Amino acid sequence: QQRAAAAELAVRSEVESAYQRCLSYANLVRQVEAEMLSQARRVLDTTRYSYERGEASLVEFLDAQRAFNEAMQTYNNARANYARSLYELESATAASIAGR
Repeated sequence: QQRAAAAELAVRSEVESAYQRCLSYANLVRQVEAEMLSQARRVLDTTRYSYERGEASLVEFLDAQRAFNEAMQTYNNARANYARSLYELESATAASIAGR
């Protein structure tokens, strides 16, 4: 009976950890999308417009493009981590998560 209780405690702990990781990565995805990605997109659009009008240099445009690419990479990494955390939660609970 002690083994059963220990196993149950381990499973509960694993589920709780997986759930907390899911929440954490979901928040990170929302934060990156709302702040970092949208700001990088605005800067890129503004710099592209300025470059096309001759008001910004090629280096400034390429720097804005690089910053946007880095923001996209961060966003995609966050989404991948979130997807992995959902998989881990599904594995820990042996159930499909709603909406997937």
